[in-house]
Amino acid sequence: MIASGLIAIARATPPSHGAPVAALVRRSLEDPRANVRDAALLALGILGDREALAPLGAVLHDRDDGRRLTHELGGVSCARRQLAALALGLLGGDDAAGMLLRAAERPACSDLLAAALVGAAKAAPDSTAVAARAITVLRGPGGDAAARGHAAIALSRLAGSAGRAALPLLVELARDAGSPPDVRTSAVVALGALATIEDGEAAAGLLARTRDGGDPRPRELAYVAIGRVLERDPAATRSDARRRPLVARLLDQALHPDRRSDRPWALLGLGLALRDDAPDGELRGLVASKLRTLVAQRPDPTTLPAAALALGLMRDRAAIERLAGELAARPPAEVQSFLVQALGLTRDRAAVDAVRTTAFAAGTAPAVRIEAARALALLHDAGALARCERQLAEADGSEAVAASLQALGALRTLDAMAPLAALLSARPRPPAPTRAQAAVALGALGDPLPAPWWSAYSKDANLHLRAPTLLALLPE
Repeated sequence: MIASGLIAIARATPPSHGAPVAALVRRSLEDPRANVRDAALLALGILGDREALAPLGAVLHDRDDGRRLTHELGGVSCARRQLAALALGLLGGDDAAGMLLRAAERPACSDLLAAALVGAAKAAPDSTAVAARAITVLRGPGGDAAARGHAAIALSRLAGSAGRAALPLLVELARDAGSPPDVRTSAVVALGALATIEDGEAAAGLLARTRDGGDPRPRELAYVAIGRVLERDPAATRSDARRRPLVARLLDQALHPDRRSDRPWALLGLGLALRDDAPDGELRGLVASKLRTLVAQRPDPTTLPAAALALGLMRDRAAIERLAGELAARPPAEVQSFLVQALGLTRDRAAVDAVRTTAFAAGTAPAVRIEAARALALLHDAGALARCERQLAEADGSEAVAASLQALGALRTLDAMAPLAALLSARPRPPAPTRAQAAVALGALGDPLPAPWWSAYSKDANLHLRAPTLLALLPE
């Protein structure tokens, strides 16, 4: 309960109120419970507390004061040092980046090296020193594959010329069939984040990956990376003639009857590529028409969600009726989740009724209710809060209560604070898991970061074990 509350408070605290909250959180570093101390470490990073720089550095570098702080007198564990590295990355600044680079020079384990590099890139996104260290790790042919992959992800988070200095190496690794899968996959993701449509060699490298056999993961993410490159093409200088070959490759694969496992990734790439195109644009109109036809053909349960998400990303109003019809047919719960996400992404009020019906229908799976609440938030449905409150009051069983609490948090409106706060202060006290879930939901209400979606694009999200290799997609 306390650990959940610390993270929730940190996520919801605006910068103007950070100092008193940070002082409260720092006291939890002395808590006898390890999970509370771990939560406090991460919360201090989320809060951006500059006074936490010294204790976080002591934990990261396994100094005596860090050992006393963590109650690990024989040496701070690698997992806890990773947590300190990620917290320093969130804290930010050249001083934090310097600490992280020193930790990356002699890491106690490969996962600490990974966390230090990703944290340093977050802390100092313009740093050429971070770029140089990450390139050195990425280039090392005998190094740990996971650490090298994280080095590529760290480079992808650097701004301007710092990260782009690695483009030739990233292209080389993405094309090299002898590179470890983790390295190739992360190189592809980094190219999608750093390359522009003017980088012909990088674009050619990504196209080559989409034609490769072998390990499917780098190939699948190459489609997404192409979409990311096209998505960042500046609107002021955007040219259909220059974009058409890449869009055509994505569309060809999205509609191809063979290699069906690749189709969802190509569809997602199309949605990203065209999400900011003008509604009357030629390329967008052509692709949206083809994808509406694909949805009408009721493709397999993997292709349908991806096609729906692509249409949602493109905010295709003409697809709403078709997507609503598919949702009304009550497909499997996982497909329902994607359909409500797609309808939410359209940001069109015409989608509200279909999402609301699913959100509050008897028998709707808890996971679908949560995604539907997030969709209603994107659609600015003013009536969603009252319905979610009623759903919480009528929830029967721990799973239903947990889903109702998460749905309230997903609404991202501070008006939802009242029912959550009332639950936390209720007498007799609700069970500890319920109170912890309410605290997490309160944190979600004030969190300025957009909510991730399509979990297939995310992995290694456990901050205690490994820094995130792949970023979740952020639609908001």
